[in-house]
Amino acid sequence: MMTPRMKIKLLLAENCVTIKQLSELMTQKTQKLYTPKSLGHKLRRESLSIKELFEIMEILGYNVDFSKIQIN
Repeated sequence: MMTPRMKIKLLLAENCVTIKQLSELMTQKTQKLYTPKSLGHKLRRESLSIKELFEIMEILGYNVDFSKIQIN
């Protein structure tokens, strides 16, 4: 199973965006300081806030879609 960290890292790679670039874009977007180290730690600990997740997805050009899963 793919963890949230793995999924975000995959999306970063698919879009040719580094953690350094993402941290700079997050800082510009939120006016809150994000360093590559702090963002990397958040990904490793899986402690991103929902707001941060939405901001990352927006920066990468994705929508976050909540859809109901089918449980047997």
